[in-house]
Amino acid sequence: MADGSSFRTDGKTDTGAGGFIAYYDEEDGLGFQVASSLANPGHGQPTGPGLQQRGAHSYSLTSPRRSAPDTLSALVANDAQKAVLPLQNDRRGYSKDVLAALIDFHGHYDITEMEAPADDAYVLAVPSAMVYELGEAAFPSSYGSGAVGALPRNLQTQTALRRRIGTVYATADAMDRCRAAVDGFRAQGINVVRLADNANPYRDVLSEAYGMLDPDREIETGFDEHTNARTRTSKLKGANYGKALIGVLLPSDVAWLGEGDDYRAEDRNVALRDTDYVIVDQGLVGAKRMETHFLVLNRKAQKAGVDDKKKSGKGDSAVDKIAGEDGAVAPLMRRKGFDTEKNVRVLLKVDTRGNGVADTAELTSLMAQSRLRHTPVILNDRPDTLPTVYEIAIHTDGDRRALHRLLSRAVNPAKGWNPKVLGTYISTRTMPDAPIAQSGFPAWGYIAIGAGAVLVAAIAALALFG
Repeated sequence: MADGSSFRTDGKTDTGAGGFIAYYDEEDGLGFQVASSLANPGHGQPTGPGLQQRGAHSYSLTSPRRSAPDTLSALVANDAQKAVLPLQNDRRGYSKDVLAALIDFHGHYDITEMEAPADDAYVLAVPSAMVYELGEAAFPSSYGSGAVGALPRNLQTQTALRRRIGTVYATADAMDRCRAAVDGFRAQGINVVRLADNANPYRDVLSEAYGMLDPDREIETGFDEHTNARTRTSKLKGANYGKALIGVLLPSDVAWLGEGDDYRAEDRNVALRDTDYVIVDQGLVGAKRMETHFLVLNRKAQKAGVDDKKKSGKGDSAVDKIAGEDGAVAPLMRRKGFDTEKNVRVLLKVDTRGNGVADTAELTSLMAQSRLRHTPVILNDRPDTLPTVYEIAIHTDGDRRALHRLLSRAVNPAKGWNPKVLGTYISTRTMPDAPIAQSGFPAWGYIAIGAGAVLVAAIAALALFG
């Protein structure tokens, strides 16, 4: 949802053969934030709540894509060196189209060790073109640098611009997260318009604003080569400047487009900027922050998956390569160390429908008995095989061994599950507690315990009241 353009630096950052980082331009615009941070390590990394270090001149080349398959295609085709995909959002849950793309491109990528979280907040912004027009119409003689039009960059200008807004555009997610602010807009008589699900708020509202500019405005510029003086003449009729401004709710990183200064979302006195939008309220009342966790992928030349084929050498099976003592999970466990806020995640895909496909209750029962925390995601748009992707959390070495047992069971070709491990990585997200398996303790044991408790109580009562 960002501007859809690319940013290149002085070339000091090595992004590999492809030369850029492809990112899925999801609706919150946070993929741009992650890709920019990767392109220039140390710049753009979160350093506090709501604080991002930004600057277009510090970014290596990044390139947006409109879908998960397009993003992975750029990686696999050797156009991009890395790919950034959103896995899970705090409100919308897991991205099913991303999981489907990981299945389709399985074997052609590696997921890097750490999940990449990104967060942001919505701000109220007004197209700069409308602000320039308003400022020049009011004070044409004082138009110049150091201001948005003739309007000084300060809190008073932001307040004045907010009062001129007649319509605010917002996506469904923005309206939900900024519910209190939206109610406040309506209470002030501002029209709130919900954008279509497939809309691009940044571009669509800009297009609307350009259509509202004065069509009769004339601007003439000149240059005197003898004095190196430039002249600018703007002819205005002033008939079109009583119109209301339009605003839009955008993620702050999208509104800034990486061009802003160090920015703190809760700071209500941020200077206005010369970008496509002027932010007029960056402290929306009651607004909830958005958070998305991303996967960062590198290209891999050879396929690898979970199957029951053995290779020569001890511990060389595909299952061992994932969950063995020297498999993919083990070094991630060592890297996270004793940090209890981190755990290793494994994405396991199994088919649940088709000829000869067994009931997967056998697998879920094993995970429950082993107390493996997991979340299933069913890909309903693939009815022939109805694949389910389990995100499994590995906290201890006992969990790793339980994962080994699970994968060993899953690769049984007679079951028809066609399992694939889509990736392993470290995450800081909280996984819900695993379902507790039914205890195998016999019923007669509970009866004996109950009878014993009655006998003890009788003896105690006799001793106390006897």
